[in-house]
Amino acid sequence: MMNSHRHPASKSRALASIIMLAGCLLVLSGCETTGFSSLSGSGEQRAERLARTGEHGDAASAYIGLATDAVGSERDRLTLLAVEQWLDAGDVDRAQRAFSDVQNPGSGPLLPIWNTNSAALALYRGDADRALALLEPMSRQSLPLRDRLRVEALRADTWIQKQDPARAIELMTQREKWLDGPAAIDQNRNRLWQGLLYSNPQVLRNAAQTVTDEQTRGWLTLGSLATSTGQQGVGWSNGIVRWREAPRSIPL
Repeated sequence: MMNSHRHPASKSRALASIIMLAGCLLVLSGCETTGFSSLSGSGEQRAERLARTGEHGDAASAYIGLATDAVGSERDRLTLLAVEQWLDAGDVDRAQRAFSDVQNPGSGPLLPIWNTNSAALALYRGDADRALALLEPMSRQSLPLRDRLRVEALRADTWIQKQDPARAIELMTQREKWLDGPAAIDQNRNRLWQGLLYSNPQVLRNAAQTVTDEQTRGWLTLGSLATSTGQQGVGWSNGIVRWREAPRSIPL
């Protein structure tokens, strides 16, 4: 991590459980493409590859380098992509500085990424309600795939922060329907798991007692076990055995 900022779903006393950006959003770009390949040259294709492989700081540098030589809306687009990658890298200060150089487009193809970057920055500040106000309307819109994937992932972050991990699991499970291939699905599940690992074990335990969906209960139960034991010791080992023998299954 490049600075001390925590993940958008990080804990404040009044809000939610802890989740670090490097642990959760780090795999986000590996689950999707940037969606602007029709405008891409070889430089942007390299930035996309870096993003997909989790090299977010390098991807951001590549995008901002391209933005330096661009003008108008193309410069704004590349800058917003750099901001997105810096957020995924956990470099919030640099992301914020670059983001301040781009005006709200108001409408058009750049608005979704402007809004998702705004939502991620709000989550870093612990303002889940502000993030949700941006993301919920977007979830009801017709969006390009890359924007849809990011909206749903950030919505899950928001509900983690608002101490509703069951809702986060539901969103990430639905998100799999838009993913292509087992690697992307594995990354999606790992991302969800990282979120649960930084959640409060009692919150997870309480949620597991109220949900009816067996798969969701499995995620919550295993997450509670992991967070309460640190995934170490006899308690973790015995708990895993009991979990495996239980009449439910989650695809970890």
